[in-house]
Amino acid sequence: MDYTDGDNNFAEFLHSLRKEKGMTQSELADKLGISNKAVSKWETGESMPDTSLLVPLSEIFGVTVDELLKGYIVKKGGKEAVEREEEPVRGNAALRVASAVTCGVIAVCGLVAFLIVGFNVGWNPYWVIITDAVMSDVICGMVFALFDTAKNANKIAAGENPYSEGISGIVMIACTIAFITAGAVTGLWHPLWIIMAAGGAVSATVATVGEIYAHKNARKEDK
Repeated sequence: MDYTDGDNNFAEFLHSLRKEKGMTQSELADKLGISNKAVSKWETGESMPDTSLLVPLSEIFGVTVDELLKGYIVKKGGKEAVEREEEPVRGNAALRVASAVTCGVIAVCGLVAFLIVGFNVGWNPYWVIITDAVMSDVICGMVFALFDTAKNANKIAAGENPYSEGISGIVMIACTIAFITAGAVTGLWHPLWIIMAAGGAVSATVATVGEIYAHKNARKEDK
């Protein structure tokens, strides 16, 4: 396999080495005596392995600990860097940019709307505009994260449902926005708590169904 130089990190290097070995995250986890979720977090860049696992990792993939940490294979006359998976990386980079731009627009629009309404009508209860804008930004980021193919693939490989957690969070935050907005405008905070209760129930249901689906898929793959 031909490699090209690049600024590769540990997560990408480990992912490429594992794929070249034809090894699943579960198989690697079994060899190291850890959970497949830990391997998934390494490959998404969310965490690093304990130092005690670096030597076993290097032995499994036939590289040095130094190469493992640097993210490329050192060879005479230069370095052999891990080949990037160009399409997913470009797609995910574009997704992050789109997410940042969209969230930025929401934040600016929320601030402008709050100032216009506040100066012309009054500040209370229109403070809720800022609160809604902030929480809408969170939802925006979570929606874009649902389409992050690289992280989703790693979660699927680890036997997790990549969508249920995000959808549950979106539902809960959306219900919070509805509750705060309706409460601030009408003042009927007490009966409106039902919105939060309903949101919690829907979120729990989505999370449970997602986990059941993930476990069923994992069993099919094991067979």
